[in-house]
Amino acid sequence: MEHYFGLAQELLQSGRAGEGSAYGADSLYDYAVQFQHDAVFYVDVARQCRGKVLDVGCGSGRMLLPLAEAGIACAGMDLSPEMLRLAAAKLDAYGYQVPLHQGDMEAFHLGERFAGIVIPYQSMMYMTSPQRRRRALQCMAAHLQPGGLLAFDFDCSEQEVGDSLPYLALQGVHPFHGHVMLQVVQTRIFADGRRLLNQINYDLTEPVRITVQASEESSCSVEEMREHLQQAGFRIVGLYQDYERTPYQAGPECVVLAEKVVEG
Repeated sequence: MEHYFGLAQELLQSGRAGEGSAYGADSLYDYAVQFQHDAVFYVDVARQCRGKVLDVGCGSGRMLLPLAEAGIACAGMDLSPEMLRLAAAKLDAYGYQVPLHQGDMEAFHLGERFAGIVIPYQSMMYMTSPQRRRRALQCMAAHLQPGGLLAFDFDCSEQEVGDSLPYLALQGVHPFHGHVMLQVVQTRIFADGRRLLNQINYDLTEPVRITVQASEESSCSVEEMREHLQQAGFRIVGLYQDYERTPYQAGPECVVLAEKVVEG
């Protein structure tokens, strides 16, 4: 599949921009993603686990830090070496040593089972087909102790097929190196729920630099996710429409709490 379209494609083809990784050294992730409104929920779930908790798709350690600050034994896993480097540096700056693993959420083997697994910030959206979602949940089940808890949020929105208008996703002075930054995003939606995101990052501090990044994501209906969870051996404790555990009725995001079924 062609990963670039519209202006991002034009900038690449004309040599006016270079290609970067959405979660590599050129990423604006650690600048753009600084909210913590989900932390209370995930820390509360982790406390319920009464044991070591794995943060899957831990990124730069956004959720690992509040888990560690709460005194919870935890570990992190991410596909991106650069995100893991940032996570290690962030945790070390606060005096925490947390085990970090590089791995793919649909095919990882850590050699231990956890009391709980959390997958914050809609990271399940990178499982872009039903088959990948099933494999990921089966992998979570294999790494949980009997009765262990799985908590995650996912995108269950329905979006119109086609190309969105470009929109300004970020603007400001980068807090880490002081450069003036703009990020413009355009999305291409496919009929099967997948979407292709093109990000154009403008570093406006001389010399001006433009990079483009692409990532593929997917939404999933609540009904489909419920079926995958049950097939993977989970009992659904709750489906919520927010982090205050309001029972899910409708909305673009669903928050899941599930328990690994004790066999026998």
